[in-house]
Amino acid sequence: FSRFLGPFCASLERELERRQAKPEHKPSLEELLEMLVEQALAVQPRSNNDLSIFMRLLGLAFSQSQGHLRRYLEDMYGKVFRRYMLLVNEAAPRIPPLELFWRVHFMLGAAAFSMSGIKALRAIAETDFGINTSIEQVMRLMVPFLAAGMRADSGVTDEAMATAQLRP
Repeated sequence: FSRFLGPFCASLERELERRQAKPEHKPSLEELLEMLVEQALAVQPRSNNDLSIFMRLLGLAFSQSQGHLRRYLEDMYGKVFRRYMLLVNEAAPRIPPLELFWRVHFMLGAAAFSMSGIKALRAIAETDFGINTSIEQVMRLMVPFLAAGMRADSGVTDEAMATAQLRP
């Protein structure tokens, strides 16, 4: 995790500082998602599979109830992700906090699935369409899809879910 997340988070933090120095501009969901794409692309890979391996590990980490891993990620990288999520909250203010939690995890799931099997998916796309799609192109294709998911009408019908707040 740390080989990818360390440089990714350091780069993301610098970008957040740069953007927050201009408080008059409120980034859109697309801009916030593009920011993640840019930071992921900026990480210098040791091999062509680094992002795919990281996404596989991320998928495993969240598919298994590993409290120690969640605590580690929170301790090491929580500060920068909380800063980022404040901007996401501002860009999507109509989404109740509990639903935002789920939507962020739906986005992570879509990204982890797509990127962990990127080599196979790119090969299938090339066979079926005759076009070689780069990893960067695939990541950029995800941005409007993920932003649309965040903008979708609320699916919350339960009052308790609609009013739930993050515990301190």
